[in-house]
Amino acid sequence: MTVGPAALLLVALRGLAIWAACRRFAPAEDPRLKRYLWMGLISQAGVTFGLAALVSRTFPSFGPQVEVLIVAMITAHELVGPVLTRRALMGSGEIRAEEAGGGA
Repeated sequence: MTVGPAALLLVALRGLAIWAACRRFAPAEDPRLKRYLWMGLISQAGVTFGLAALVSRTFPSFGPQVEVLIVAMITAHELVGPVLTRRALMGSGEIRAEEAGGGA
């Protein structure tokens, strides 16, 4: 409960930053990229878990709290990321609802 509000704020800020960057830097030739690219980039855990553990070990005074915050953010991103990716693929016309395994 202590980390939740901070994690949600950082999740929202990260999502907004990704959205803004995609709107700004996506090629203008395909407006679908500007509209949907950000949704596919939300779910990115990769090496972040290892970096969180490294922060925890490197900074013992505050590292464990930062690690919990990072893991909470990753969890939120991994929960909403696949849903947003599916929505982006459907919205951009790359797949149809029946190909996506269900309705919209």
